[in-house]
Amino acid sequence: MTSAVAREFLRTYPTPEALAALPPKGWQRWARAQHVSQARTVDLWEALRAPQLPVPAHVVRAKARLVGVLVDELDTVVRAVNEYRTAIDDFFAAMPEAEWARSLPAGQSGTTVPTLWAELGDAPGRWQDFRHLQAQAGAVPVTERSGKHQFVRFRFACNTHLRYAVHLLAFLSLRQSDWARAYYTQQRARGHSHHQAVRALGAKWLKIIFVMWSRQVPYDETHHLAMMARQRLHQAA
Repeated sequence: MTSAVAREFLRTYPTPEALAALPPKGWQRWARAQHVSQARTVDLWEALRAPQLPVPAHVVRAKARLVGVLVDELDTVVRAVNEYRTAIDDFFAAMPEAEWARSLPAGQSGTTVPTLWAELGDAPGRWQDFRHLQAQAGAVPVTERSGKHQFVRFRFACNTHLRYAVHLLAFLSLRQSDWARAYYTQQRARGHSHHQAVRALGAKWLKIIFVMWSRQVPYDETHHLAMMARQRLHQAA
């Protein structure tokens, strides 16, 4: 719904009747004007031709007007969000930390890494170690012990902004990091849900991020893979 094509479609065809009167050639012309690929144009046409439940005319009339109002409001929201994103990107780019912080996967654009670094802060010694950071980000569970009983539960008390930023970074890293994808697949094979696997991956990323933050060094995928290989050799020995 935030794409310009979707909003223009709703403006042009606000009712089922307007869409039903559209011939195939008219759809092709509209799709080309919106720079929609040929494959996507065909897929959308098939979806639009599917039978729909009938709606009373007075309902269509009222809701079509509402759709027009909502699309106009959405235009304003999308523009404002893009302006915020640009301002955040420009501000973060002016900071010395941006040069090495953006070495993280998905760190070249968007607000994920700037949000993450804003929550980390710049006070020296703020984080005692990576475990402290993991706990504050809600990436590790809470273990409670009472006598001979032990309970492991989800960590609710945490910095929710930091939790979300780490979760999103871990998810985005699945496309750009080989070891992250392999670790996620391993977690899923162990029976963990998607969010559990991403949260576990986020905890791994926080160990790396803590080193980057404390030493002010960029992330290097090749170096990290070599470190993992050395650790496996030591464990085997």
